[in-house]
Order: sequence, then C-alpha cells, then structure tokens
Amino acid sequence: MEKVKEVDPSKMVQRILEDDAAQVAATPDQTCQMGIVVYGGIAKLPLEQAATVAAFMLKSGMEP
Repeated sequence: MEKVKEVDPSKMVQRILEDDAAQVAATPDQTCQMGIVVYGGIAKLPLEQAATVAAFMLKSGMEP
C-alpha cells in the first residue's frame, strides 16, 4: 500500500480498496478516481511490468 500512498495522497482509494463494502458502495466519481490512481500507479512501473499489469487490469475489467 506504500505505492498507493504516493499516487493517492488523500488516501481515498486506499480506504476503498481495504473495505469490501466501500468497493460495492463507491460512487461513479470514486470509481473513476480509483481508476485514475490505479493506472497512474501502473504508469510508474518499469515498462515490461506495467504492460503486464495493465493487460491484467483491462482483461479483469472485461469479465462479467
């Protein structure tokens, strides 16, 4: 979670990620903000690792 703190100084995303009920109750705005933070964090990874993680996230987002 240390890396999340670097890209989410408000800790909003961290609080939601740590709480299953908060994930279900997240507003569209919070969900969008979480996506921005997550993909911002992915962009800070080494290129090969970023590609793998981004592909996983995209695939996961397409599953029902």
